[in-house]
Amino acid sequence: MIIVQHTKVGDLLDEYPQLENTLLKLSPTFSKLKNPIIRKTIGKVATLQQVAVVGNLKIDVLINALRKEIGQEELNLGAEGFNSSSHKPVWFEQKKIAISLNVTENINKGESPMGIILEKVKTLENGKIMELITPFVPAPIIEKIEEMGLKSWSLKEYETIVKNYFIKE
Repeated sequence: MIIVQHTKVGDLLDEYPQLENTLLKLSPTFSKLKNPIIRKTIGKVATLQQVAVVGNLKIDVLINALRKEIGQEELNLGAEGFNSSSHKPVWFEQKKIAISLNVTENINKGESPMGIILEKVKTLENGKIMELITPFVPAPIIEKIEEMGLKSWSLKEYETIVKNYFIKE
């Protein structure tokens, strides 16, 4: 297996279980992968690109640390990421928030909130915003919601509080 940004975390750890320690050294956020439920659900869908966002790492740093550990050559990658910034998008207005969902406790317990989140998104009316509070940028969830046609914006308020906003237009 050649390690690239689109490699799934679950596949990576199945092929190279020793890389779990490398991930843990790179970011404490990755300790959640030790939970079998998170590993089974998120690990199967999350790419290294998404995991880099979650771990607050540059994609090239993550990929090349993993590649170095197993003897693969270094790659020259650009830094891609999700729409996470302190600059709010034009579509964001506090008064448009119709749904607010905090899944921090679920995630910290090792539960996957993906089903709950997607059910809430389906109930969102056009022009309304859903606020999703998480302990880190939930890259796989953001990607899934964007595939449903919604726009997103994430704002890291504190080290362990990220507010993610989605609008259905």
